[in-house]
Amino acid sequence: MIAGFKVSVRPFEQYSDTAVDLMPEFRELKRKFDIGSADFLHLATASGEGCAVFVTTDEKHLLRDECKRAFSSHIDVRSPREAFETPS
Repeated sequence: MIAGFKVSVRPFEQYSDTAVDLMPEFRELKRKFDIGSADFLHLATASGEGCAVFVTTDEKHLLRDECKRAFSSHIDVRSPREAFETPS
């Protein structure tokens, strides 16, 4: 299945380095929206890797309108339904 996608898997350290680079910029948003460390790492990594869309089911934090707007300059946060209904 992976052969049909352009997937490259890098060592974890490279992903964590990308997240660390984005931390100063994202730190205030993380605190403001009470985003957990794992969610923060996923967002920072996806943004750092150039992903246009981040799909999540986290309605408590990431899918709140104010949170989505705050991250919109970095990455488009969507629910699974929004990801299927709205082209990227």
